[in-house]
Amino acid sequence: MFGAYHALALLAVTFVVTFALVPAVKHLAWRLDAVDYPSKRRVNSAAVPRLGGLAMFGGMAAAFLFECLGEALLGWNGLFLSQGHLPINYLVVMFGVLVMLAVATVDDIWQIHWWQKLLGQVVAALLICIGGVQFAQIQNPFVSGPDFIEFGLWTYLLTVVYIVGFVNMMNLIDGLDGLAAGVTAIVGIALFVIAYGKARAEAAMMAVVLVGACLAFLRYNFAPAKIYMGDVGSHLLGTMLAIISLVGVMRSPTFIVLIVPLIIAGIPFVDTLLSIIRRIRHHQPVTRPDMRHFHHLLIKRNWTTPQAVLIVWGLTALLALAGILMASTTGFIALFIFIALLVVFGIILWRLGLFGDVWTHYYNPRGRNKKK
Repeated sequence: MFGAYHALALLAVTFVVTFALVPAVKHLAWRLDAVDYPSKRRVNSAAVPRLGGLAMFGGMAAAFLFECLGEALLGWNGLFLSQGHLPINYLVVMFGVLVMLAVATVDDIWQIHWWQKLLGQVVAALLICIGGVQFAQIQNPFVSGPDFIEFGLWTYLLTVVYIVGFVNMMNLIDGLDGLAAGVTAIVGIALFVIAYGKARAEAAMMAVVLVGACLAFLRYNFAPAKIYMGDVGSHLLGTMLAIISLVGVMRSPTFIVLIVPLIIAGIPFVDTLLSIIRRIRHHQPVTRPDMRHFHHLLIKRNWTTPQAVLIVWGLTALLALAGILMASTTGFIALFIFIALLVVFGIILWRLGLFGDVWTHYYNPRGRNKKK
């Protein structure tokens, strides 16, 4: 059984190794000129090296190696050698993660085209799916009892879209110092609590390792940031969140279990959805970057960068709490929490101005007339 001391050991290894690797990665980024220089699209006023995600990956890799040694030498009941509850080939999954990080690292250094990056993301996600991390079925919500809807060959498409979606959600939200790392740490803690409470050892292990890497990186990444995680970091965080949530769904493929990870990651999910709508409305490519993400709107409302980050962290913590409550209940209680959450969360985001652009276009006559 995966216990508290086991989790703390993995957390400590990840934290220490990530913390120790950041200075070396920072030096490497300067040598490779993988640096974010000040521009109209950036909030930094000085040059900041990126590639910080490599340090987080190093910490996670050290933790998984530590886990393998513990299982092989100490007989731990854990992820790779003795758990055996899920049909997952973790070596293939890890190879898929490496492909994802390789694509992101190349982009951080040489700035490849968006379609090349997307193709790499799809290939990496497909490898992870082939390794056994799949969204293959869901319990039929219209039938009582253990009746499941099997997705068949659609499993590969659904899984790839899910993973690539999470990767790009984290990529879009990585716009302020400490934002993506802090949001991921909160989401990871919530997923760990849910997985640990339901004896999902595999998901709990990966979640605690993810949290350890994010907390260590925040020491260098919170405002004013000394290093950015880069695409390699956002791709790593998005990939790990997708894998953890899919592993949880594989053990209990119900509708509530499926939407809980999306609820907990509600800020990047809603921000990404509205970004797509906004760019389509303006007849712009979906891949075209802009300065109208949620965190940018907070800055425009005269919040400082740390204040804006703390606001998003607070909203994510609220969503995380709601997700934990939903995961621990069933039936009408879970449905009530979900509806109440939508109302409260929608009001908060409305008051903060996230829906303003879309609302003006579709419901404000002056907004439509202006376009004409």
